[in-house]
Amino acid sequence: MAKSDPKISILLPVFNAEKTLAAAIRSILFQKCANWELIILDDGSSDNSLQIARSFEDSRIRIISDGRNMKLPSRLNQGIELSRGKYIARMDADDISYPDRLDVQLCFLDANSEIDLVGSRIIIFNDDGNVIGTYPYRQKHSDICSHPWKGFYFPHPTWMGKASWFKSNLYQIDANRMEDQDILLRTYKKSQFECLPVFLLGYRQTRLSLKNILIGRFN
Repeated sequence: MAKSDPKISILLPVFNAEKTLAAAIRSILFQKCANWELIILDDGSSDNSLQIARSFEDSRIRIISDGRNMKLPSRLNQGIELSRGKYIARMDADDISYPDRLDVQLCFLDANSEIDLVGSRIIIFNDDGNVIGTYPYRQKHSDICSHPWKGFYFPHPTWMGKASWFKSNLYQIDANRMEDQDILLRTYKKSQFECLPVFLLGYRQTRLSLKNILIGRFN
């Protein structure tokens, strides 16, 4: 990694997120940790998402747009290939990273070289901004992976991990709506995960369409 490269590459896929994208981007700009690049991956949005992304003037923001709709796993792989940081972090276009998120996760990974991927607890809020709950929590790798075929309590939008881990374990492009569970299932036996006991992200819960729910369940 060159001296000019950022320490963290943040992957932010976007598809028709004009109502929430600005707040998500601002939550990155307000981070205590400043040594990052934000890779915004537009997935063929037909609303004003791309214009909103371009309205932020910051040299650390990179916008990728080719007009195609490739779906989330392919866009994440594209971001992984373009990343320049030692670590890669996930971010969704409708969530909020709390100001100390990157700093806390970066310090943890620097101090615990055996950990490949770290997440955190999340606060769940609705479109009105009201807190409606939290996500089930497991801290240590053995607890996160205790029942792999039943799923992993390890919230995808909070992930930060070694770039080398992501580059060696790309997302399956046909694992739409369950790309996180798939990659964990494929890697948990040879990796080390941990979920920090602090709340570092606000997760926006919106009503999913029946079609999207069925796609995820089928996969």
